[in-house]
Amino acid sequence: MGARRRRFCRLRADRRGVPAHGRARTAVRRRNRGGADVDAARRLLQEFHSRSDSGVIEEAPWSPPPELWAVGVGEQVLYSSDKVDPGDPSDPGGVWKGYFHDQNPDTLVYLPPGQAKKLLRGKSALDRIYPEWPEVVTWLGSADGYTVSINGQTKTVRLDGKKGSGLQLWAMPSLKGAAGSWSLLAAPAAGGRESDCVVWCGPALTVSWPGIEG
Repeated sequence: MGARRRRFCRLRADRRGVPAHGRARTAVRRRNRGGADVDAARRLLQEFHSRSDSGVIEEAPWSPPPELWAVGVGEQVLYSSDKVDPGDPSDPGGVWKGYFHDQNPDTLVYLPPGQAKKLLRGKSALDRIYPEWPEVVTWLGSADGYTVSINGQTKTVRLDGKKGSGLQLWAMPSLKGAAGSWSLLAAPAAGGRESDCVVWCGPALTVSWPGIEG
């Protein structure tokens, strides 16, 4: 699958004290401009970060993998964000903090086949999907790492999201088509290769204020 143009809706850049890669944004890949999908992504951005900032649009290339393999059961996602901290009533937002999300046992971790084979080491994938990639993904923060249970063994994977050019964490409508649920995506903010991708899918996985659930 060739590279496509992906549009980024970034929070206004006049906020001070926030790293450039820490400004919340939505990434948008659309056949047409504007519309309900973009509006929904902006609403999710505002809910998750608990702010009312509006956005401006940028574009970057994106080469989404046509196939994903489930390598194991998700246990935890590590990320950083400048969202309003739900555990700190005095936090106004805009402060870069680290968070973790403990996942439900029905959440699976998906990778492109080449990356999945390295972790599976000859074992079979739990699931394979051929995703219809959504028109819109919403920025949550930097993707810092995750733990996954592969054939009963827990493996921790570190990601480089805290670097401005590293993987970022995004939310998007469920790639499994589960009504009311979301998928998480770790992918570069400025476009990248198919291999630079991690996806989490689960029937109870949701994203809103105060954070990720399920």
